Amino acid sequence: MSDHNEVSRRHFLRLAGAGGLAVAATSASGSVLAACSKASGSSDTLKVGVLAPFNGIGSFIGTVVNNSLDAAARQINSTGGVSGRKVELLLRDTGGDANGTAKAYAELDGIKGLLGILWCGAIGFDQALPRIKQSGIPLVAVFEDPLSAGQLYPDGGAAGRSVFQVSVPDTYVKQALADYAKGDRGYSSAAMLYDESLDGGLDLPGTSREHFKA
Repeated sequence: MSDHNEVSRRHFLRLAGAGGLAVAATSASGSVLAACSKASGSSDTLKVGVLAPFNGIGSFIGTVVNNSLDAAARQINSTGGVSGRKVELLLRDTGGDANGTAKAYAELDGIKGLLGILWCGAIGFDQALPRIKQSGIPLVAVFEDPLSAGQLYPDGGAAGRSVFQVSVPDTYVKQALADYAKGDRGYSSAAMLYDESLDGGLDLPGTSREHFKA
């Protein structure tokens, strides 16, 4: 198997194992639309970009994302929209590689009046950070964990100030587990079993040692 395919496999196995995909995607749409909750009534639509793998490897992620956001948009639009404005989802297929993601992001970046972008399982998040930071378009990372990677403002500047995430950061989860194991259960040692194919570049052994150290 090539390195490229192995990276793709790791990425999508991690996404497939993430719980609550539909809830996360729908919640993210609400986060972006909240920015316009006080907007004046208008016949214009609120354009929200969506980056996800709708075809190729990992297309099951795109299916979940599409069904979830479509249901959310239908509900919002059927109940008056956001301050009278309808929501329009602009879906862009990223396929299974970073090049496809870069092209899809560039297309959304060039759309006038784009409210924000939902990054839903697209490969190449780290590679896209320079352009994301430069463009300054509000972006919600639905499945990515830039906070644990030190990329979110103010702790890190790689993503700029326009990137947000909806998933619970891995570093928060590990700290809570460590505090519980030591403080509540009185454990003095801990062991970790993990699959490196699900690592996703977060260095699970390293972060675990950091949080579980004495």
